[in-house]
Amino acid sequence: MARGAPDYGIYAVRIAPIVGLSDIGEGAVRLGAIDLWDRRGFVIFQDDFESPTLLWDTEKEGSGEYPILNSDEVCMGSQSCYLSAPIAADSESRLTRIFPLLKKGRLGFEFWIQARAYTDGYFWWRLWEKDGVNIAFAELRFDSEAKNITIRTSTGYVEVLTDIYTTQGDHFFLPIKIVIDTNTDKYVRLLVGSVEVDLSAYSLRDMGDTTDHNLNVKLGCLGCALDSMFTYVDNFILTQDEP
Repeated sequence: MARGAPDYGIYAVRIAPIVGLSDIGEGAVRLGAIDLWDRRGFVIFQDDFESPTLLWDTEKEGSGEYPILNSDEVCMGSQSCYLSAPIAADSESRLTRIFPLLKKGRLGFEFWIQARAYTDGYFWWRLWEKDGVNIAFAELRFDSEAKNITIRTSTGYVEVLTDIYTTQGDHFFLPIKIVIDTNTDKYVRLLVGSVEVDLSAYSLRDMGDTTDHNLNVKLGCLGCALDSMFTYVDNFILTQDEP
């Protein structure tokens, strides 16, 4: 026969200054988890870029360079991923990875970046969502010179946020999270730092038929003929069941 009460829950003994945590996510963060900013949604995959090797495929265009692990600027830990696009009109550096489409619903894509762009250059995130029937395409562009974000919709590019604070150096990283709905093929919301933007009025671009079931995710840095561009990427998180 059981005796007494469990050593957890409302009957637990509290010993000052030690207290319990009702949010287990907070406990995980204090133990070093990278999911510390927006904890809505359930994590499918995360990458803090601390592995000895990149967990993504690397690509380049023109005079762009292949992305590499780098320790010059980091958000957490000792490494981030460095994308470099030296001065040239066709210069581009990008990461790519294909994930299985585990279930339909709202998906979140979070990444922390430090980017430098000039005029026609920018950092971008792209998604090809393939559900076995059609391909829905989403894109986000961050211009650190204009300090704005645009998204690709079914009718073209739309500016959705302006006056974004950003800087280079001193380990400053800007957190960005975009949520899409694979049931409706529409955007849901955008988070940038402390700002949240409702994107539910915008549809993803229809790219035709497919029999594939996957998520093709790419992160890239586009250069220009006037100056060199770069982006440090850290703490990528893919979530499902977003509210």
